[in-house]
Amino acid sequence: MNIPVKNFFILLLLISHILQSNSPNSLGSIGINFTPTARFLDEGSLSFNLSRHDTFSRGDLIAQPYDWLEFSIFYADIPNRPYYASLGAQSYKDKGFNMKVLLLKENTFIPQLALGLGDFAGTGLFSSEYIVGSKKIGNLDLSLGVGWGLYSNQFTIKNPFRYLSNRFDERNYDYLSTVGKFDGADLFSGSKASVFGSVKYQVGDDYIFIESNPTNFTDKLESVKQSSNLFLGYEKKITDGLVLKLSAGDKKELNLNLSSNFNYSTIKPRDFNKPKEKYEKPTIDLISALQSNGIALKNIKIDDKNRLMIGVRQNSSQNRAYSNKTVMQALNYSEIDAFNEIVVTQYQFGEEISKDAYNYETGNPVSYPIESTVSREIYELSEDFPRSLFLLSPSLRTMIASREGFLYYGLMIEANYDVYFSEKFYVTSKTTYSLSDNFDGLYLGPVTTFPAQVRSDIKDYLKNLGDKPSIERLEFNYLDKIDNHYFSLKGGLLETMFSGIGMEYLNYDRNNNYAFGLDIFSVKKRDYTYDFSTLDYEVITGHINFFHYLHALNLTSQISYGKYLAGDKGFTFDFSRRFENGTTFGAFFSLTDVSFDEFGEGSFDKGVYVKIPIGAFGNNSSGFKWRPLTKDPAQKLNLSTRIFDNINRYIY
Repeated sequence: MNIPVKNFFILLLLISHILQSNSPNSLGSIGINFTPTARFLDEGSLSFNLSRHDTFSRGDLIAQPYDWLEFSIFYADIPNRPYYASLGAQSYKDKGFNMKVLLLKENTFIPQLALGLGDFAGTGLFSSEYIVGSKKIGNLDLSLGVGWGLYSNQFTIKNPFRYLSNRFDERNYDYLSTVGKFDGADLFSGSKASVFGSVKYQVGDDYIFIESNPTNFTDKLESVKQSSNLFLGYEKKITDGLVLKLSAGDKKELNLNLSSNFNYSTIKPRDFNKPKEKYEKPTIDLISALQSNGIALKNIKIDDKNRLMIGVRQNSSQNRAYSNKTVMQALNYSEIDAFNEIVVTQYQFGEEISKDAYNYETGNPVSYPIESTVSREIYELSEDFPRSLFLLSPSLRTMIASREGFLYYGLMIEANYDVYFSEKFYVTSKTTYSLSDNFDGLYLGPVTTFPAQVRSDIKDYLKNLGDKPSIERLEFNYLDKIDNHYFSLKGGLLETMFSGIGMEYLNYDRNNNYAFGLDIFSVKKRDYTYDFSTLDYEVITGHINFFHYLHALNLTSQISYGKYLAGDKGFTFDFSRRFENGTTFGAFFSLTDVSFDEFGEGSFDKGVYVKIPIGAFGNNSSGFKWRPLTKDPAQKLNLSTRIFDNINRYIY
């Protein structure tokens, strides 16, 4: 994970800005102390929660991509349980995924109803299932539910699903047999279930709560003591966006939760920024107004229907409609008002990417097809090449949950230098210098490198980010477009671990909700010294890619099939929700011809990612991609850009 420091601090400021009344519990879901509720964060929210208990600690990151879906990842530290893979270097660490789905929305008479799965694709040490309902009555919020697995202690009942089938009688408690797998046979299984409940009462901005505790660590976490049966607690708003929760049990336990959250989908673009000086010359004022808002004017034309055609190029907006609105505001500022309709054309790498028409008076988009012939050219941008861009910035490099210790990190200085020889051809480079890091403490090799070592030697690369400049990327790029056909050629030091040459193709028509393409690269493994030398490994890797956009869910799906860096072949499935401002929550998994047993711990490659539009404050964005483990199967190249990522801002 590599996050520019300035963006990291912006994220912290954002995450502590708005308080959500619904706070996480200690097991990665919106709830009380241990028990979940049927409550959710607002759509587009991201929450981080730290919890500390007598015998274990957890950190959870909770995302709300839809108002009906909650998804979270977690790390847990269990001090009294041995972690044999670390050779005694640290206490046991666990990680996994949780999710909760809204079944029924609350109304005047009916409670809100939700179904949840805990630790459903990890080791299963915290695995649980539950159905819970919540009803708000005045300042009271009442919740009642039934749980299985971890939630099967105290007020127990016979598992009601046993009456449907005998397969629900038994539950697998041998977590080593299903590490990293989705064990569907265990869902809602076991000889017993438990009824749990909670009451939460609002006092100003704070809350008092009481809950029954159904957690049962028997056979799963033997080193964790059985918790109290009841917890009484207080939830305190420390500041906007930061909540402290204290819970006291009837067995003298004291639990602590600290959480923050922010709705990133509410980040709006900056208001129209008027230039400091107005020249009273329409074209010059238009150029000045657009430049003040991060947009370059490429051309001005008039078509045969007397419509004004404005061509622009920009990287500042994550949304085509936002950018077009700014163009319309710039026209109004420049007092160019002699036209009934305006056609805004967005350009990238010298080619037309999108075209939209608007009624000048109302600003509303025109729905009919835009077909026209240019009758008069008024302005054409003349650019001198080559031109260059240079950015020097700090960044934070991390490695989380290695076998040697939980957190290894480095404070880096990154120099990004791009040279454009034309709009289509450019060279991009990235050089890194380590100011301070503790990566030298990484000494344990990977457990397995099957079928070939392509990513599991990440520690060797991190350890060589020392006191000398390291060239992480030096890439030559050529992009072009013919009708709906997009092409990209790349060559050089493509990323930290691989150099080579290759191409990418994408077929995308704006009138369709799908796109397809392919990529193929011939690459060699780079040496750990970050120079131009290579190791004794090379491979041809490539994939056929299919993209689909489901408007009803704002869901982008990508399915790819091909050969990965380690030589294995298979499918990768990627699903993401992108909000209007560019905030993206996504998840992916891959299934290749490497079996679960050959893959080892984790069983198959999977992960989640988040992209945050820091570009709302400038021209940057930030985020992260998280995998539970760094393994060699199902690994693709980490290219600086891909065609679909380049043009998706013009799709939405």
